[in-house]
Amino acid sequence: MFKLLYFRSTYTEIPLSISIFVQYDAKIEKMLQTVKEKCGIEVESRDLSIEVEKSFYTNYLENNYLLQDNLQILFENGINVSIKNPRDKFKSGKNKDLSFSLFVFYGEKVIVGLKGNPVFQNDEVTQFLERLSNNCSFLNLLQITEGKKKAPRSESEIIREFASMLKSKGYSCFKNVKEIPRFKSIIAFPDIDLIAVKGEEVLCFEAKSSSETKNLYTALGEAMYYLINEIENQGGFCDKVYILLPDEPKDSRAYLISKLTPIGIILINGKVILEANQNPYLNLSVKKKFLSSLQEMRNKI
Repeated sequence: MFKLLYFRSTYTEIPLSISIFVQYDAKIEKMLQTVKEKCGIEVESRDLSIEVEKSFYTNYLENNYLLQDNLQILFENGINVSIKNPRDKFKSGKNKDLSFSLFVFYGEKVIVGLKGNPVFQNDEVTQFLERLSNNCSFLNLLQITEGKKKAPRSESEIIREFASMLKSKGYSCFKNVKEIPRFKSIIAFPDIDLIAVKGEEVLCFEAKSSSETKNLYTALGEAMYYLINEIENQGGFCDKVYILLPDEPKDSRAYLISKLTPIGIILINGKVILEANQNPYLNLSVKKKFLSSLQEMRNKI
């Protein structure tokens, strides 16, 4: 019922004796034979052409939501995979790129797509085949049918839901703050998605509707600008700044890079993934002006 299909390298113009690509193909095909012998799973290797890539992508990968679901399952079971949609995972520049890719079929449907990398010794294709050769029942962890998809929440919905939780803890919340009444030198550019105030504490949040990598680096850049809000003396009123996400980032770089900044990461359920540090540009005078304007602010939730 299961079948593994590997697409070989397309870089055949490189001399065989020095081609790491051809060496990688040979390594993967040897691992496939091991899986076939140990597990009795059908395996196949194919050469690629532009026509084959386009046809395969259209017939098997486009709008296939099982792929990301099963990548998540592999990730949770110790395979270090990149969890991306097929459009982003299997491309090179603006073109489709299925070279070095391994696909798991269940019947006529592709349920897993993995992208190999000859430069890395332990890429996701190699990890998967090693695990499978040591545990033939590993494939039984995978989903073979699509579950009912929930529509992703918008940023506005995430902000409202998180603000509701904060208000239950005594915070006053303001959304999409762009300027502070009476103090035109205090600005929020880009606008601050959510500000939570309790007593003298001021927390600021940059919200994103998903935890994909492209949203993470955008959020981090915007959140850094939350640290400074006063044009004249370069001070800020946020005690701490967080990136607000619906779920945990799958890209481990999010933690490593954010640790180099004062920015924290928090989930919509209130779980702190990375504690924020004190704003290094906090200015008590600017903060006092901000707090004195709360009654005049219009964007209270």
